[in-house]
Amino acid sequence: PSESTIFYAADGSILARIHREENRLVVPLSKISPSFYQAVIATEDPSFYQHRGLDLKGILRAAFKNLIYGRVVEGGSTITQQLARNIFLSRRRTVARKLAEAILALQLERRYTKEEILELYLNQVYLGHNSYGIESAANLYFGKHASDLDLAEAALIAGLIRGPEVYSPYRNFSQAKQRQVHVLNRMLDHKYITEEEGNRAAREMLNFFPKNLKRLGDLAPYFINWVLQDLIEKYGEELV
Repeated sequence: PSESTIFYAADGSILARIHREENRLVVPLSKISPSFYQAVIATEDPSFYQHRGLDLKGILRAAFKNLIYGRVVEGGSTITQQLARNIFLSRRRTVARKLAEAILALQLERRYTKEEILELYLNQVYLGHNSYGIESAANLYFGKHASDLDLAEAALIAGLIRGPEVYSPYRNFSQAKQRQVHVLNRMLDHKYITEEEGNRAAREMLNFFPKNLKRLGDLAPYFINWVLQDLIEKYGEELV
């Protein structure tokens, strides 16, 4: 996936991030908090390590639940299907797209390990406010690296996947909090955490970094512009 270009000062502080639509920093799975990917698996695809791309039981369960409620309340797509859709397909709900999604998911499972698929997904997924991938989101919401997220923070960000704009804590903290508790309950159901850990995380005071919503580059705009033009001349606009 495409990444942001980062400008550093001599002391290592970040002066600016330059990107087009996707603000993303790719990190290996080893640099992502286990609490986060466990939260994602528990919420999005509990059978991730058992299926080979498609979860037929999950699809039938979701279809039955949606039929009862008369609307879409649960999706049957696995993490691998979501990855296939995010990379290759549009979000239009058509039979042809769902079929293509299923075929691509099966191909991804044949070519990559579960860890590789999970790493790709966690770096690709949209998490609100032009933030793609967990490293970018961890910085946006908590001013941290993905590796430093605790359980409460990880559960809140994992809850954004289903509706990044709807559950954004910067737009509706109450809904974001409800979603966080739902994620913690799912983690408890699938034995990733204990009840005590879940209760502690639900009560934890979250420290957000709304200043990170602002685009970096205000510290030295003339310098950044000069360096940017030099980089484009050397490497081309597409690569920069």
